[in-house]
Amino acid sequence: MRRKALTILHGNNYLKDRYEKQGIEHDVIRAGEFKARNLDGQMTERELKEMQESVNATHRQFIEHVLSHRHIDGQFMQGQCFEGKAALEINMLDGLFNNLTEFKQSFKMENPNE
Repeated sequence: MRRKALTILHGNNYLKDRYEKQGIEHDVIRAGEFKARNLDGQMTERELKEMQESVNATHRQFIEHVLSHRHIDGQFMQGQCFEGKAALEINMLDGLFNNLTEFKQSFKMENPNE
């Protein structure tokens, strides 16, 4: 039984304005068109498109992997949050624990050498 968080997400920080407000100067040196994306301002349309395609591909691979290992309806894999009992009912979880001790004990039973 594995217990993992299920998520695909990518975020960007736009630091140029913050640097300027704080009086910080910075240079970006790149070796390749897409290296150090977004360090010097907003992403270009092309960078944004390629990043979105990459995130979409990763999301598809993730869903395919989860669906091949669990009996979950794909409608439940669109970024929703589920509380414990609801997640258990739709097969996102293998079980619930009341405290850390129960979790540690179950882990030792599954992995006796660890």
